[in-house]
Amino acid sequence: MSWSLKRQLLIVFLLLSIFGGIAGAYYYFFVKAPISCSDGKQNQGELGIDCGGPCSAICENEILPLTIEWTRPFRLIDGKYDVASLVVNRNGAFGIPVFGYKFSVFDERNVHVTDRGGSTFINPNEKFLIFSSNLDSGQRTVARAQLEFNENKKEQGWVRVGDISQKPRLSVENEKMVEGDTPRLYADIVNSSPYDIKNIEVSAVVYDENDNAMAVSNTMLESINKDSRGQVTFTWPAPFGAKWKRVDVLPRIDYVSTNNR
Repeated sequence: MSWSLKRQLLIVFLLLSIFGGIAGAYYYFFVKAPISCSDGKQNQGELGIDCGGPCSAICENEILPLTIEWTRPFRLIDGKYDVASLVVNRNGAFGIPVFGYKFSVFDERNVHVTDRGGSTFINPNEKFLIFSSNLDSGQRTVARAQLEFNENKKEQGWVRVGDISQKPRLSVENEKMVEGDTPRLYADIVNSSPYDIKNIEVSAVVYDENDNAMAVSNTMLESINKDSRGQVTFTWPAPFGAKWKRVDVLPRIDYVSTNNR
């Protein structure tokens, strides 16, 4: 075999190797690539590209918006107010470990008075109270409050929590209101589960005869042992401005970012 023929065959071999490599890569990455949650395609039952279905990433259209049932200021004494919102998360499998929010309050002329920020967690399928206490309005009367949060679902930090129906639950018993110059509300928080529960947030809402919220409060229980109960006490520094009709005591456990999850 002549030298020139050998060179030609070598060139043909190299070209075939290059084209073969290109064809193999195309076949692997575009035809037979393993299906995954990072392949840039909507496949394997995904609800969007690499989200929903078997993928841990949440599609934006999976999430129902939070509902604010009411936001109100509550006068404590002159110049001091509590502010609260009753919020509902209707998503049965999604929550937020750290949810940032901001209260803004306004006077009778709708002039801005002050702001107060904070953060909380949000469990799946939960009605809960966002509460901020002892806002200072100076000499001004607060007439209205507003709750603000980031409405971009991706930036709110939603996570897939899954079914929490079998998680430890708390119930409320023996609510008792004691009226007077400094009203008090007592309640028992009952842990009937086989697990000790820690870091329990408990909120209370007092409603008037027209079912409008007229007072709110919030407290923490460090822990309740399994098959036990703990008592909470809520106090207010002045009599209510109207006749109370019912109370709603709301205990919460963080299922999103702790070992209770």
